Amino acid sequence: NIVDSGHNANGYWRKYGDGTLEMWNDTYIGKINISSLDNWNYYDGKFNIALPAKSLSAVTPIVTARGVCAPWATVPENGLGTELFQVWIYSSSTSKNIDIWVSWHAFGTWK
Repeated sequence: NIVDSGHNANGYWRKYGDGTLEMWNDTYIGKINISSLDNWNYYDGKFNIALPAKSLSAVTPIVTARGVCAPWATVPENGLGTELFQVWIYSSSTSKNIDIWVSWHAFGTWK
């Protein structure tokens, strides 16, 4: 059962009676250059996404990137936190000055 919910500039959150904290948003990363080579793909990385509520445990996010270059996002294991998480943006081709959004859904704990 939901015991509390809300939103702020960083996104939306719900607190459940069992201690689960659910958060989500569609975050604009900005205009980026996906140009660093990584094997057969290109990337730009280490973008911090601030969470709308602080979790007592490291969050587990599910992320999807969107932009005209058909990007995808990854979350490094060392990029998981209680107040933010990091994403790296990849594409199969280089792209300059591209608007990127990351849709995400994360779970943590509030008690």
